[in-house]
Amino acid sequence: RSKSRYAAQALGIIGDARAVDPLIQRLNYEGYANSEVEEALVAIGSPSVDPLLSILLGEDLFARTQSARLLGQIKDPRAIQPLIATLHDKDYFLQQTAVDALKEIGVPAIDALLSALKDGNPEVRALAARALGQIADSRVVEPLIAALKDSDSNVQKEAAEGLGTIKDERAIVPLIALFDTIGNPAWAAAEAIIKIGEPAVEPLIAGLTDENPNMRYYSAYVFRSIPDDRAIEPLIAALQDSDEYVRDQATS
Repeated sequence: RSKSRYAAQALGIIGDARAVDPLIQRLNYEGYANSEVEEALVAIGSPSVDPLLSILLGEDLFARTQSARLLGQIKDPRAIQPLIATLHDKDYFLQQTAVDALKEIGVPAIDALLSALKDGNPEVRALAARALGQIADSRVVEPLIAALKDSDSNVQKEAAEGLGTIKDERAIVPLIALFDTIGNPAWAAAEAIIKIGEPAVEPLIAGLTDENPNMRYYSAYVFRSIPDDRAIEPLIAALQDSDEYVRDQATS
């Protein structure tokens, strides 16, 4: 086994495309991931893509997941559409690996992911939102803001988390508007606002006096992590709020 390992490492260093087929044959040696072979295929790069795509489109779940991960490391745009198609798969781990691979490919994958953000399947839309947020390019901000109004709560949550990662101030007001909901989207929006930080203070102060108790509750919650002198008086006022949960947050 050690000789095979050293041979695979040498082939990766040499980078000869003729090594791809024999390396592919040993990719799942004795049913286990072969890290030296994986590293060699990634090092060889572009010539490895087509064989790995064939595996991605196959039936062996372990091999498909392994292929998706390697395609992400190689970062060849030819893998984008097949990886997008993989988002429709029913296996959670394969889906997540495809998301990670698309994130690794990065900016070249944005257009395909924006299309997936409009897919009829809400699970695919949520996965696309996650990948877009991780790529964190300014072009994805407005589409993710639009996704905050998606009919599916998981899409909303993923869009909010992505906007928190990007920290673009354009997202502040739309994220605060999500406080009007309940459950995971509102919590994700609150955590995203915390990441954006100080630029959100004035809209949050307005949220403390909103007629909707959910809006007041999450605004008070966020101020626990964004201390700002401008919020002192509104938070003191919130101690007398008619809603006990708002009062609890203001107290904390």
